[in-house]
Amino acid sequence: MRWHRDLPSASKSAILTRQGGKWYIVFHIEVAGAAVPDRTVSVGIDFGTRRLVTLSNGDWVERPNWTKRAKREMRRRQRALVRCKRGSNNQAKRRLALARLHERIANKRRDHLHKVSRGLVRRFGRIAVAKLNVKDLLSQPYMARDISNASWAQLAAMLAYKAENAGGEFVAVDPQGTSQTCPECMAVTEKKLSRRIHCCPCGCVIDGDVAAAMVVHYRAFNFWPGAGLGAPSDA
Repeated sequence: MRWHRDLPSASKSAILTRQGGKWYIVFHIEVAGAAVPDRTVSVGIDFGTRRLVTLSNGDWVERPNWTKRAKREMRRRQRALVRCKRGSNNQAKRRLALARLHERIANKRRDHLHKVSRGLVRRFGRIAVAKLNVKDLLSQPYMARDISNASWAQLAAMLAYKAENAGGEFVAVDPQGTSQTCPECMAVTEKKLSRRIHCCPCGCVIDGDVAAAMVVHYRAFNFWPGAGLGAPSDA
C-alpha cells in the first residue's frame, strides 16, 4: 500500500475496489467540520461549454478539455485494440491500456471539479445554479461531447453536498429562459446560444454567461447580485 498522506483519525470501515487493473482502498473516517461560510455572500452560477462555470460577479473558470487533449492517444489505443484478434491475450492487454487512459482522464476531471467546488463553497455561503436536465441535453449530438467533458451534473452534486456539509445554502432553480432574460429590465428575448454578448434595447450590454448567472441568482434569492445582502432562505 502506498500512503500519500496520514489518516486524520482511525478508520471505521473500508471498501476494497479494483479499477483499470489497480486495487484501491476507500477508508471511512471522521473529520472535523469545515469552517462555516459567510451566508451573506451569495453567487449565481451558469454552467457552459465554453467556460466550466461563470459567476454572477463576473468571474469565471475555464473548462480544461481533458478529452480533447488525450484525443490522439485515445485514437491510437482504440486502433491498436481493433487490430487485435478477438479473444487473444493481446486484445486483453490493449483493452486494459485503453481503460487506464479513460481512468486517467476521469481522475483529472474529477480532481479539477473537487478543487473548483471546494473553492466556491469557501468563497460563498449561498450558491445558486440552474437545474439542468443533463440527460436530455446529452441527446443532442452537437453538444453531447462538450457536456460530458464538462460534467455539469457531477459538479452540481459536489457543490450541493459540500455546501450542506459546510453549513451553507445550495439552491437549484428552473433553467427555462435564464440565457434569454435581461438582468436589467427582465425582458425575454430569444437569441442563439452561440451569441456571446447580451444586448438589450434597454441599454444593457453584458457578457451573455454573466447575464444568465445573474438571472439564476435573482431566481434563487430574489435580489440581484450586488444589490444587497438579502436574508437566508430558511430565516
